[in-house]
Amino acid sequence: MAASRGWIRQRSFLRDAYNKEVKRWFRELGDIDDPNFTTSRGAVMAACLIAAGDSQNMTLIKMETFRRVVQRTHLRPHVYGMPTTELQVIRRFKPQIQLHFMQDSKRNYEISKSPAIGQISFRLMNETSESITRGEVERLANAIKREFMALNGYVWSKGRLMATYTDREKGYQLQLLCYNESEAKTLIGKVLGIQNHPFERKRLSLNKMMTNFRLIRAFPKPSRFWAKAKESQSVVRSPTFALPMPNYTYTDVANP
Repeated sequence: MAASRGWIRQRSFLRDAYNKEVKRWFRELGDIDDPNFTTSRGAVMAACLIAAGDSQNMTLIKMETFRRVVQRTHLRPHVYGMPTTELQVIRRFKPQIQLHFMQDSKRNYEISKSPAIGQISFRLMNETSESITRGEVERLANAIKREFMALNGYVWSKGRLMATYTDREKGYQLQLLCYNESEAKTLIGKVLGIQNHPFERKRLSLNKMMTNFRLIRAFPKPSRFWAKAKESQSVVRSPTFALPMPNYTYTDVANP
């Protein structure tokens, strides 16, 4: 059956707008409509591009392939906003870096039935939404990769110790639940290392959360998760979560 004029117009629009987005994602392959199937990246790009004769169903399949398989947008955490007036008072128009963590092994979150997640954010006080460049963002991305993705990735051992690190002039107001003081210093040091800022012990305060948790079975020390240690049979009073940077790690650079 011949395509309707309405679908032909819609498909033409998607080939212009959506295909451009796909090509930007695979920009190292060049601005081409017929990628080289001999490379894995080229084959994936070809599977996402809408062709001139594609049906409505094929177009939807290709768009879902790009969003869910390539970009994995459904795995990204939800972002909630707030009224502009409150945002202006709190954020001061400085770009924000957000680091997202999630447990990536079902065995690690058997207790809670869903993966534990974590987020760390800080502000770029020497930048504005107008001054920040793509080159600076890429430099920060490489620094994040250096600090958190080396040697199979960094594992955030999340426990009951609340570590607070405040340096407003440099954009830090961190509140992190950690397993112990050493873990807190290591994690904060890695966050500071993204911008080559030194760790200052006087800015760190520690407070052990004293909430009474119900007795549960938990795993051994989180650092052993990475070595795939067997589940411990010991009983503890609070769960401890290991949060590695996931394989699909992305970092948000947000402007108010």
